[in-house]
Amino acid sequence: YRAPEMFGLCEYDAFLTDAFALGVVLFALAARDYPWQSTCGSCAWFKLMADRGLRELLTERKLKGGSGQRLAEVFSPKVVDLLEGLLQIQPGRRMCLGEANFATQ
Repeated sequence: YRAPEMFGLCEYDAFLTDAFALGVVLFALAARDYPWQSTCGSCAWFKLMADRGLRELLTERKLKGGSGQRLAEVFSPKVVDLLEGLLQIQPGRRMCLGEANFATQ
């Protein structure tokens, strides 16, 4: 569930890493499988998403325990949009969970 930026030496935003982890959990619930083995190293599924995007990953991956359907065929457009926002590789582009609103209260 570790966001890619957690493997570096730089500081990172824990709220944004939590958003990434939430995306992994939602993906796993919807697909009945984890999206990839690791965000560090040579995981082919993560590399595919990092290079070509989540939609391409969904086109390639099949539903675990299904009858051969691709994830792009079974995920609703709204689920894809949500996952795409939460699983952004670049933390600055990642969908947040509204933490900025808590700072003003």
